[in-house]
Amino acid sequence: MIDGIRLRVRTGIPRRDLPAEYGPWGRAYDLLRRWQRDGTCHRMFIALQPQ
Repeated sequence: MIDGIRLRVRTGIPRRDLPAEYGPWGRAYDLLRRWQRDGTCHRMFIALQPQ
């Protein structure tokens, strides 16, 4: 799922074009939206930025 989210964010492909190897596109999208809403994406960005 995380690799699928990374691919989507990095390339900007439409959600529905996510390759099947990353799992169902709807599940990856739901996870990303949940992480955006609860601040997880922001916390990961802040934690990884110094690296």
